[in-house]
Amino acid sequence: MKVASRPSVEQLKTSEFWLLGIAVGLAVIHISLVLKADDSNLQGMSAVFWLAAGSVLWGKKDSLQLESDVFSSFFGGTLIVLLLIKSITLTGDDPFLKIAPLISAVAVGLLASGFRGLKQYWQEILCLGLLAIPSGPIGVVFDPSPITAKLSALMMLLGGFDVQAQGTTILLNGKPVVEVLEACSGLESMIYLLKLGIVSLFMFPMSRGWKKALVPILAVLMAFVINCFRVIVLTLIVAGDQQEAFDYWHTGDGSLVFTMIAVFCLGGLCMFLSRSEAAECL
Repeated sequence: MKVASRPSVEQLKTSEFWLLGIAVGLAVIHISLVLKADDSNLQGMSAVFWLAAGSVLWGKKDSLQLESDVFSSFFGGTLIVLLLIKSITLTGDDPFLKIAPLISAVAVGLLASGFRGLKQYWQEILCLGLLAIPSGPIGVVFDPSPITAKLSALMMLLGGFDVQAQGTTILLNGKPVVEVLEACSGLESMIYLLKLGIVSLFMFPMSRGWKKALVPILAVLMAFVINCFRVIVLTLIVAGDQQEAFDYWHTGDGSLVFTMIAVFCLGGLCMFLSRSEAAECL
């Protein structure tokens, strides 16, 4: 068995070790700040996206061209200093937490390879940049609440319930039970899984174009359908007048269960497609 040796003093002086230390440090600082924020979705996405970016970077570490210039290094270093200053003054759920990883990726890329070599890191920048995309403007343009109510009612109808949907309201036995508002429409879950679907394309190698296009599409559909099951559960709970259970599944930890189910389904899909492609190459 070969025992791994510790890095020598000469190795520690190389730019690669300094760049790695800066990148890891920025990631740790961001994760620690996110953990203090009351946003479970952001916490989960931050961990996954940092992991994805690190995995992609590690896979091509031997082919990177590390050659920066004074201006690029100064600009990248300035961005990092500003990031650190802003991190000290952050309080609570600051929107800056969503764009900090993108700025970090660009800053480290500039330190490593300059503006000319920044294109080498487009995958990492895209992974971390997805965190910065807000869902609010999308909700203004597209509100799936009526579709969510109709599909949920249809699924309950197929299950033998006397149910119908009028707009965003679900009626059970002729009585209005719940109204599907934007927060429960599944839009957040759809955007969340869409981002994960895009990131998974970097983590699960697929060469066929139709598979790459299929993953984000199925990710959105999975999130939408699984959210409809959540709406069904909430409808039955409200009909049974169980307020404590409603609070748990609506705003409590129970609401995260459906998100985790969707994430596991997406992971299973990506593994299946990746393995099937590997089998075809044998």
